[in-house]
Amino acid sequence: MNNIKFKYLYRDESNYKKYGHVVFSNPDGVSAEEVKTRLEKSFLQALLFNASQVGLPELFFEDFPLPNDFTLHEFDGVETTDELPNDHRLRTIQQFMKKVEKESAKRWVVIDPLERLFRH
Repeated sequence: MNNIKFKYLYRDESNYKKYGHVVFSNPDGVSAEEVKTRLEKSFLQALLFNASQVGLPELFFEDFPLPNDFTLHEFDGVETTDELPNDHRLRTIQQFMKKVEKESAKRWVVIDPLERLFRH
C-alpha cells in the first residue's frame, strides 16, 4: 500500500526554513495528485496554513517568536511513500484532507507572534 507523505515547512522573518513531514495511511488509494489538488484549494495564497489548527506539529525555531515572524506554515507537496504512517492522531489522508477543508471553511487563524508569548 502506498501511504501519502505530506511535506511542509516553516519560514521565519529572515527566510530561514525548517522542513517537516507527516505520513498518513492511504487505505482508499487516493493519488498524490488528487491530494495535492484538494489541499491547494484549501490553503491561503502562497499555500499557507496554520499547522496546529489541523493537528500537525509546529516547526518553529527555538528563538520563536521574533517580532516579525509568521505563525503560518507553508505546504511543500505530497508524495506516495512506503514509509509507515506517523501521524500522532492516526488519521488517514482522507481524514486529514477533510480536516484541512473544514478549517479552511472556518478561516485560517493567524496569530501575532508576540501574542503567543503571553498565551503560554
